[in-house]
Amino acid sequence: MGFAPSGEFIAATSASSPEAAIYHVVVQLRGIMPYLRVEKRCSLQGGPSPFHELQFSEDSSLLMITDKSKNIMWWRVPEGARLDTMQGDDLGVIQSAIWFSDSHTWKPITGFLVGGIMAESSGGQYLGMASSAIVSCESARRHQLLAAGTTCGRVRLFHFPCPAMADCHEHWGHAAAISSVKWTQDDTLITSGGKDNCIIQWRIIDPEAARPAPPAIEEPSTAAAAAAATRGAAGGRRGGGR
Repeated sequence: MGFAPSGEFIAATSASSPEAAIYHVVVQLRGIMPYLRVEKRCSLQGGPSPFHELQFSEDSSLLMITDKSKNIMWWRVPEGARLDTMQGDDLGVIQSAIWFSDSHTWKPITGFLVGGIMAESSGGQYLGMASSAIVSCESARRHQLLAAGTTCGRVRLFHFPCPAMADCHEHWGHAAAISSVKWTQDDTLITSGGKDNCIIQWRIIDPEAARPAPPAIEEPSTAAAAAAATRGAAGGRRGGGR
């Protein structure tokens, strides 16, 4: 499922279907008690491969969906009109959209913002690391970081955005694939959940913040500086006499 930042829409699909739907969420009051009414607005049809991930744009006007074949598709919200990247106007709409912000994180493992977290030439495996594929990720809200979970139970930390191949920190903890990674609101903890039925939290440590500051160098006082200069001059005269 994907939730629009505006709170007005929900997009839903299943793990085995190339179809999705957009729903409109309406909050109403019955007396003093609020309740939600969910209305289906449109259906979305993809290709032969099942849908995998859903991501709304920051203004909730666009929906991006990736499938398991790593294809990327875009639709307008709420009418469900599919955008054609071969059309100049549609391509401009996609390129000008904002897909993440302080309040809206990036989650798909496929896309132009995360092209560097996997090596396509190695079948989705990150070169130089353990032989495993990335299956989940999420960007931090206020820091340029992306946490990713792999099929071998490791958490990787990248700079974000990461459009090209880049180094990362890798940490082991789970005994099976990590199906979900989430940041806390203040970006200090990463919570990972895996198919080993374990939940692990990882604390982000900033080396620069943890490193003690160098001692301050105090300027000598005017009197002390004058006394030192006087001693130096006297020593010079004595040396010249000898």
